[in-house]
Amino acid sequence: MDETVAPGRSPVAAALGPRADALPPVFRRQFLADPASPAAIALEGEMARIWYRPRWLKPLLALMGAFRVAVPEMGVDIPARVVIRRSPGPGDVDVHTWRRSFRFRRTVRFPSRLTYDPGRAELVEWLGQPTLFGIVWNLRVGPQGRLTMRTDRYRLSLAGRSAVVPRALSRWLLPAVEFQQSPAARSTDSFVMRARVVHPWLGPVFGYEGRFRLRPTEADRPT
Repeated sequence: MDETVAPGRSPVAAALGPRADALPPVFRRQFLADPASPAAIALEGEMARIWYRPRWLKPLLALMGAFRVAVPEMGVDIPARVVIRRSPGPGDVDVHTWRRSFRFRRTVRFPSRLTYDPGRAELVEWLGQPTLFGIVWNLRVGPQGRLTMRTDRYRLSLAGRSAVVPRALSRWLLPAVEFQQSPAARSTDSFVMRARVVHPWLGPVFGYEGRFRLRPTEADRPT
């Protein structure tokens, strides 16, 4: 069913403000919304590589994976699917729910919620089931429409409220996350992406890279 709902502003549009005009068409369809937009879109693709190091992180990643805040596997050429569904949020800004599926020998699911807090001017991605913490993102639109999201700081979810982790403590103790995606060459509906997690003491500890294509007409197919 190609469901359509009247959209508010997307969290990314609220965070970028006028800079959203610099997004290429494929990212506008992914992150923004207009009155004709479906309630959800799907991204179909393949992760060329998913990795972590050192190997002794495996038990910690398995524990985090149990709470749906990490991908505790490694591999190459992993089929992947992401459904981004929008729903009304506080004020005039929607909430975007991301449901990621990675098809290893068993399917690994990794959901999150992307929100915008106008009072704090923060774009926050909430992770975990139940919600455990949020990453406050710093967004930048670069040359050729490249979109970069970097960790600014973290928020903890405590009994329905959130508490900020001081930026200095975040940078000293917690990993920095960088997510980057760029439009694919000679395509209007595809993009390449990569993500990397760098711990202040251990260096790079996790990452993945791949390519996706927008599939709006298949958005409501079960994952």
